[in-house]
Amino acid sequence: MEKIIRLTPLLALIALLFAAYKAHYVSWAAPGNARMQEIASAIAEGANAFLIQFYSGNRPHRCTLRVHDFVRFPRYPMILSFISPVRARL
Repeated sequence: MEKIIRLTPLLALIALLFAAYKAHYVSWAAPGNARMQEIASAIAEGANAFLIQFYSGNRPHRCTLRVHDFVRFPRYPMILSFISPVRARL
């Protein structure tokens, strides 16, 4: 068990280096022809619209309430409470 705990930071560093390598590889790749660039811009526009809609409104208020619930009722599980709008129930 101790061996796994000692290896964890090394494996995390290797994973970060691999992610940086892949990000560098993708950023230097050719953008494609005009049709591919048009499709990519449409996907980016849709993703941005989704993110704006998802994070607008009362989302910060719900996160504040979940922190308050966690402090006030620590025995009740809240799995992914900051991501999911549904709280886990036992």
